[in-house]
Amino acid sequence: MSLFCLFWTPLVLLLWVSLNSENRGNSGGVPAFVLGSIVSVLHYLFYPPINTAGFGLSLWFFSLINLVLIPATLPFLFFVLLAVPGFFKDKADPAKFVLFALIPAGIVRAIEWSAQNDPLYLVLVPLLWTMLALGISFFARLVRESFFPRVIPLLLVILLMPLAAAAGFWAFYGQMFTAGLILLAVLAVPSVIALAAACFKFRT
Repeated sequence: MSLFCLFWTPLVLLLWVSLNSENRGNSGGVPAFVLGSIVSVLHYLFYPPINTAGFGLSLWFFSLINLVLIPATLPFLFFVLLAVPGFFKDKADPAKFVLFALIPAGIVRAIEWSAQNDPLYLVLVPLLWTMLALGISFFARLVRESFFPRVIPLLLVILLMPLAAAAGFWAFYGQMFTAGLILLAVLAVPSVIALAAACFKFRT
């Protein structure tokens, strides 16, 4: 399971890059990796900023902050901060940027969580990371190509995805497997659509 946490994100990145070869090199892979490394090291040193006390709302906040927002959502903010002043010369792909930034998180967490050998952390969390990376990027592209008022529900979905990811971990942790599977399936839908669209585009 530690190997899954270590290699899952690079494998997804490799697949995504191979399906989007025309945009290769346009998404700041090196800055993303450096920023991800800094965030991962700081997060490791100060982990967790929110302590969980039971299985209630505190556990959900723990999941949201430590397992979702800091490792998987913060890179999107970095991407926006770099894209607005024109850091990227070409049309950049946020999915690549975030996946690059998640690689250090996978390395650090694989080492840290290896002792407890818990599939919720070593398998589910990397899955949630990549689903958010591809899913939020999928809706971000729709926002970029849409006009008001259509962008409102798309932005709402983007805001809800991290909350749903935290709820999914919370459900599995509390052994509410049906709710967890439903949330996981819903989160997987935009990622699957994005991969299918990229695969279709690649073949044509």
